[in-house]
Amino acid sequence: MAKADYNFSTNEVLMEQLKGIRNLSRLCGWETCGEVSSLSTFSRTIKINQRVFFTLFMSLVEFWAVSAQLQIHDGRTTIAQH
Repeated sequence: MAKADYNFSTNEVLMEQLKGIRNLSRLCGWETCGEVSSLSTFSRTIKINQRVFFTLFMSLVEFWAVSAQLQIHDGRTTIAQH
């Protein structure tokens, strides 16, 4: 999220900023700038987190689609007819 929010072009640029800006590193989950991992570990973690985020997002979209088909009337749940 920080990479996109701060418009950092590469993981390398993001890591440089994380190692140099304490508040940014704390926002991303590290107590100190020195806790930021190596570039290879960092990049691998970002890829894993992107997959997890995408899976969670798609699950929420599916849940919303199913929920949108349900209507509650007088305490009873019915399937909406479209």
